[in-house]
Amino acid sequence: MVGRMMALIEKRHPRFFPTFRSFLTLAVTLSAASFHAQSEPIKLSFIHSYHFGYLWVQDYRRAFFEYVDDSVVIEEFEMDTKRHFSQQDLREATKRAKQFYRETKPDMVVLADDAALQHIGPYIQSYDIPIFFSGINNNPRNYIDLNSNVSGVLERPLLLRSASMLAHIIPDLEKIKVLMDASTSSRAILETSFANKMNQTITGIQLGGVMLNSFSEWQQEVMQAKSEGYDAIMLLVYSCLEGEEGVYLTTKQVDSWTSEHSELPVFAGWEFSIGKGRAIGGFSLSGYEQGKALAEQVNHYVANNEMPIVVTPKKGAYVFSQYEIERWNIRLPNSIDSQTLYRE
Repeated sequence: MVGRMMALIEKRHPRFFPTFRSFLTLAVTLSAASFHAQSEPIKLSFIHSYHFGYLWVQDYRRAFFEYVDDSVVIEEFEMDTKRHFSQQDLREATKRAKQFYRETKPDMVVLADDAALQHIGPYIQSYDIPIFFSGINNNPRNYIDLNSNVSGVLERPLLLRSASMLAHIIPDLEKIKVLMDASTSSRAILETSFANKMNQTITGIQLGGVMLNSFSEWQQEVMQAKSEGYDAIMLLVYSCLEGEEGVYLTTKQVDSWTSEHSELPVFAGWEFSIGKGRAIGGFSLSGYEQGKALAEQVNHYVANNEMPIVVTPKKGAYVFSQYEIERWNIRLPNSIDSQTLYRE
């Protein structure tokens, strides 16, 4: 059919037929190339600051893979900086992450949490491909240039809401001791959420921040908190505390010990810290919400070929351990209880 049509056109318009044939060939070629491009999968390299076993990572990965577009093919790399964070460890992890990037040759990159953005971001930015970040506590401009090829999801502890929540739970609340390690994440939180001030007042409540290197220091701060006049303890980031013989404790080891030995009720800023024998509860950040927001960022780019704006998920959740609120004889007001996600 096509052949007879071409013959007819050549017979009726012999002078213009060569030009028409060239134009038709070009159109078919471009159409095929366009179809091929649209049908090819999009390669994404996902570089994690931490390891897959870390609860925060488990939560955001679960949401990201649930929501990201099916056309995106993902390869992942773990820098594992929660368990290995000496300067030598960071140099080795950075070297391996760069090699991973070169080998995977992705169309876009995701850098999860501060360590990846800080140590890998500038290197990947030199290749001029889309970069998405997530879970960033610091100002991302401290790590890379926020140009038109960069976007992502910020992470900010919900301190105002947390302090307000505790004021409704603890009678005559005046002072909260805020405990964190001396990691990159904690220093970023200090800058962005505490305005580089370890002690401040929010909604009339005094927050006393303490940044620690060792578990022995942590234990001392917990044991003396009540005598210092504090009414509660709030846990933020605490995965980089050095124990005996240079062995670093897991987050569960730290918050379990704190829950068992504290004379004051212990609350947390992240959902993974809460449960039986751990923190009582809190108005907490969710890794799941971070992962969902990140997937939406990537999907926007895939659908529109343009970078979305940087976002900060505002959504936190009341999360409480049923066991721990009963152990501490805490009664949640109806305004909080009706919105609470209960754990064991």
